[in-house]
Amino acid sequence: MEKELLELLNTVLSNAGLDTISEMNKEQSLRDDLGLDSINLADLTVRIDDKFGIDVFEEDFIETVGQLLSILEKAGDNA
Repeated sequence: MEKELLELLNTVLSNAGLDTISEMNKEQSLRDDLGLDSINLADLTVRIDDKFGIDVFEEDFIETVGQLLSILEKAGDNA
């Protein structure tokens, strides 16, 4: 799950002209550390929904990579 999320994050980062990352840290802020804005987050949301069938922002605002991973892992456990 982490590898897939890293690939999706790097696609969004690259498309936005931002630096890609080689690894994720659960404490990384999507906005402050990775530089994603609301448009980039919307793009990421669509990509995650397409790949995993999960709307990660459905219930709450996600701020960190760790929160994203937690939601994906919970959904994976329920599948």
